[in-house]
Amino acid sequence: MEQLHPQDPHRTGPNRLLSRLGVGGTGRRAEHSRTASTVFLLAVAVVVAVAAGGSVYAVMNGSAHPAPPGGGHAPPSGTAPGTGTSSTAGPNGTPAPPPPPAALPEAYLGTWRATTGTQTWQLTLTHGVVGEPVMTLSVQSPALACAWKAPLRSAPEPVELDASTVTSGAPPTCSPGNWSRLRLLPDGTLRRELAGAPGDPLTYRKE
Repeated sequence: MEQLHPQDPHRTGPNRLLSRLGVGGTGRRAEHSRTASTVFLLAVAVVVAVAAGGSVYAVMNGSAHPAPPGGGHAPPSGTAPGTGTSSTAGPNGTPAPPPPPAALPEAYLGTWRATTGTQTWQLTLTHGVVGEPVMTLSVQSPALACAWKAPLRSAPEPVELDASTVTSGAPPTCSPGNWSRLRLLPDGTLRRELAGAPGDPLTYRKE
């Protein structure tokens, strides 16, 4: 067996022997590596626990779509996506009813009469709203007899009647008329201006 001198600089001591055997430095490095791995695993565990806690919080609060990272949030309830406005409704939550249709003014109601030559014209206006028949018109003379009706076209001002249809009399003597406009004059008479008709319009006096 080889004998080593006590002062031999190359003598083999316990530390150098451990180093040669790969125990000293390598053991310390292994211990450091295990410590770093433990810290890393603890950090990962904390992150997973926080994420799991956020998901549990969202489920416990009834949120089907939790807020995404970064502070995003869903649009307010009752708002259409992308519009930023809510639907309109009446005070009790139902749509407001449409306004009532315009009606023929009371001042026009009644029977009106006009005379021209041998012809007597009788115009009767009854209560009704736009789209309903409100006028009946007849003319009598030794040579002819005709009658028409017409619905209300617009009201209250101007008051207009839609095109008339023949209710009595044979063509071509009695034929449908165009739309017409009614005017109350300052003296209390009523003028009916027939669109496209030649000559002056007739003026009626109330009976």
